[in-house]
Amino acid sequence: MKNFIILDDEKESELLKMKNITCCFFGHRKITVTEGLKKRLRTILKDLIENKGVRRFIFGSRSDFDALCHTVLTEIKNTSEMAGSEQIVRVVYLTKSEYAPLEKDRKRDEK
Repeated sequence: MKNFIILDDEKESELLKMKNITCCFFGHRKITVTEGLKKRLRTILKDLIENKGVRRFIFGSRSDFDALCHTVLTEIKNTSEMAGSEQIVRVVYLTKSEYAPLEKDRKRDEK
């Protein structure tokens, strides 16, 4: 969970002040992940970053598609020398019912 930002009111307010364009991913719970899909997604994400000025990406938290998008974007952020990759912000959207178990896991992982 260290790759996600969990929003509280203050963090959400800070993100809303940013003038960057935001891209959201909320997708299918179950998908078949192929190398072709990963490659296409990587191409689309790089175009969004390099050519469209997208720096903030919001993800759902309940699907294979959300996880795939987060994984590919994290790889781009961590391995890319492309302009803008260091400014990428990844945000996960959680409902209150999801937040409590994740907070418990976070505290356990910090020990």
